[in-house]
Amino acid sequence: MLALASSAKGQKLVCPESGERGNYSKLSVRLCWQRDEIRHLKIWSPDHSVLLAVDGESGQLYKNGIPFGEKFGFLPDAEWLWSPDSRATILTSFVTYPTQVIAGVDLLNGTSEEVDVMRSIQEDFASRHPGLPCSGAVNVAGLTWLRGSKEAVLIAEIPASPRCEKADGYFEGYVVSVPQGKIMRHYSMRQTAAEFRNLLGPSLLEDIKSQQEEHEGK
Repeated sequence: MLALASSAKGQKLVCPESGERGNYSKLSVRLCWQRDEIRHLKIWSPDHSVLLAVDGESGQLYKNGIPFGEKFGFLPDAEWLWSPDSRATILTSFVTYPTQVIAGVDLLNGTSEEVDVMRSIQEDFASRHPGLPCSGAVNVAGLTWLRGSKEAVLIAEIPASPRCEKADGYFEGYVVSVPQGKIMRHYSMRQTAAEFRNLLGPSLLEDIKSQQEEHEGK
């Protein structure tokens, strides 16, 4: 279930220059806003070799003070998740249509090379749950990395919407190879919660709670 980002554009809340903890993953950085129309952030990679400088709705990577790769365009609500080896990132963005949350993987090998992970995850989830409301238009969000930057762990989540009925907030986990974009492993909601419990952000924890309440009410 998509929780509203407390630091969305237009809200006057204090946001540190290093960003805030993510909504989906405790490891990600929410690209929050300092105040109306102003967002200036400096997000360093784990080894401090690369800097993401965010200015409003755009961002630029720097290495040794020199910009590299194309500029990033950021939606008002977004989360940035470095790989532990500082060689890749997952960008999770909050949109409204046709899905509420989308994720992209970028390799930082002197440039910025995007890896498509959305399509394979959405198609796999839909094939596993043909009768589940909204299974064909799930949210996809970054959760963590495995094996440095060789595998990305992402969440497929039924959006919070009346049209999704009581399925909203149901999610599953996927491990995707990078840069191939191939699904390596799949986790049910229960398996995902057990395997990555300490990494789940507030939105996913709320999902678990709402799904438990739904099952208890049957």
